[in-house]
Amino acid sequence: ELLAVIIILAVVALIATPIVLDVIEDARISTGRSEANIIYNGINNYCLNEEVEAQLNPNYTKICTTSMSKTDVANMVNLGSATIDELVYDGEKLTTLVITSNKHKFTLCPSGTFAMDDEECDGNDDEDVVLVGNPIIEKAKELVYENGACKTDGSTYQYMGGCYIKGNPNNNYIWYSGFLWRIMGINADGTVRIITDENVTAIPWGEEGSAQNWDNSYAKDWLNNYFYPRLKGNNIIKEETWCSEVTTDSTSTRTECTNNLSVEPAKVGLLTLDEYNLADGTSSYLNIGQYQWTMTPYGEDYAWSASIYGGANYISLWRGDGFRAIINVNYDATVTGGNGTISTTWNSEVG
Repeated sequence: ELLAVIIILAVVALIATPIVLDVIEDARISTGRSEANIIYNGINNYCLNEEVEAQLNPNYTKICTTSMSKTDVANMVNLGSATIDELVYDGEKLTTLVITSNKHKFTLCPSGTFAMDDEECDGNDDEDVVLVGNPIIEKAKELVYENGACKTDGSTYQYMGGCYIKGNPNNNYIWYSGFLWRIMGINADGTVRIITDENVTAIPWGEEGSAQNWDNSYAKDWLNNYFYPRLKGNNIIKEETWCSEVTTDSTSTRTECTNNLSVEPAKVGLLTLDEYNLADGTSSYLNIGQYQWTMTPYGEDYAWSASIYGGANYISLWRGDGFRAIINVNYDATVTGGNGTISTTWNSEVG
């Protein structure tokens, strides 16, 4: 009987050991890839914030230059158990990044994803648009349309001829170019409007007395001349004009922009106060518990900002509140995987 038990245990061990080892290896790979992405995004975010510091302080010494070395990364982000094998920064973005983590080597591809060990980067990495899967417009329609029209059940609002999400859904997350975004809805021209889930920087809105001149603001300049060029696959983003109409009413819910102060089209913009309020402001996904600028002026010297408590206040242009970037994505841009929730976001292959 003892011999039989020993034989059975040996057979079980023989069967179970490879399975356990596979599980351990899968976990090691997943952790390593995740660590590589965290480091990559950490470097990018550090360089974004450093650019702001350099703009505000002429004496600031930047790390993110062409001479940046792999030893500098430890000053930017917690490396954990990972090591940086190779790094090249061309002054605007990382062109080479090789990370060893959990006994595997992860090499940055042009798309912003990582190839592991001897894997090759995807064949479409050199293309400008590398999003594959279901069109983003279909995901947006699921959120705001019913029978081909904007939903009338209180979960949407209409603004400037488009249809947008109202309230606080949990299934409009999308991962694109190293940032977590939220799908806002569908614009009148059929593009899909998305907003970063958190602030991407925090700097003054503009010069004193310039609140009614969005086109010459610090906000527009930083978003379009620094942030936008660093988004991968950014030719899926459509250039638009943006509404910066003045209001002195903190509860303003205008659905049309009759006095558009934004003359020049741009790729990236900000929320308007009206959009914030129409989406239910304090009770909506647009309230993130962070100070965030809108592009709506109060007058010449003030612009509206959503506070950490959810309400809106008009603030001096020199205060360093945060920016949540908004872009309008072509309807035929596509996403892959996930169901739109925070744990399984809709994803894009541009990192």
